[in-house]
Amino acid sequence: MGRKDSRSRSGSAKRRGPHLTLDRLPQIIALLPMQDAARAACASRELLQSCRHYPELKFSAKTLAMDGQHNCIQGQMDSYIKRIDIALQNCTGGWVKRFRFELQFFHELSAHHINHWLDAAIPGIEELTLELPRDDKMKYKFPCKLLNLKRVYFSLVHITTEELWIFLYNSLSLEHLELGFCHEIACLKIPCTLQLLNFLRVRRCNMLQIIVSDAPNLSTFHYEGPLIQLSLGDSLQLKHVNISIYPWFNLFEYARKQLPTVARTLKLCS
Repeated sequence: MGRKDSRSRSGSAKRRGPHLTLDRLPQIIALLPMQDAARAACASRELLQSCRHYPELKFSAKTLAMDGQHNCIQGQMDSYIKRIDIALQNCTGGWVKRFRFELQFFHELSAHHINHWLDAAIPGIEELTLELPRDDKMKYKFPCKLLNLKRVYFSLVHITTEELWIFLYNSLSLEHLELGFCHEIACLKIPCTLQLLNFLRVRRCNMLQIIVSDAPNLSTFHYEGPLIQLSLGDSLQLKHVNISIYPWFNLFEYARKQLPTVARTLKLCS
């Protein structure tokens, strides 16, 4: 019996596997999808503490538990703003790398609240998605102090040529840049300091007249809009260019005469 009990205990010990220490929990939680991480946070205090190190944070009608509503009901705005404030207060230490603020459901949201949330998000942030309320009366200027971002997509943002230049010149970590419907930009100049930038997309910025890129490792360029002056520098990495010109009949003449000088290393153009 003693020998059998010994084997039984030995087999049981083997089945337990290696001991999992609490300091490994944040690494495991970081690999989970966001919804699974949220469920884990409900299981124990230790898991809740680990979820505060989750690398992505998303604020939307769904994550704020708006019960299927697509618009914030009158009188409930303060409650949802408070939820966002509390969540950001718990995300200390710069663990969160990706923030998504999908705020279309808010009405008459003040720029003060948005700036407050972005200030809380700045430490350690690498990727930001900011979708503002669909309110024609709202005028929001993007703060040019978020300088550690790797991916940026500006859509319908009130940012001038000078403000964009200052932002880009200091955003040394930037790898992916998209601009859409930013109608206050007249000249887009990409400085040579953006050594990591490899992707650039520009869509329908009506006042834009010229794009000049000195980014040495730009490999993909997409442009949609009227005929403008393009200079993509001497990047040996540029392989893929997609240009959609309107009116379309200007495109063929432009492609025949200008593209060979704009992109000498081009492999694919559409």
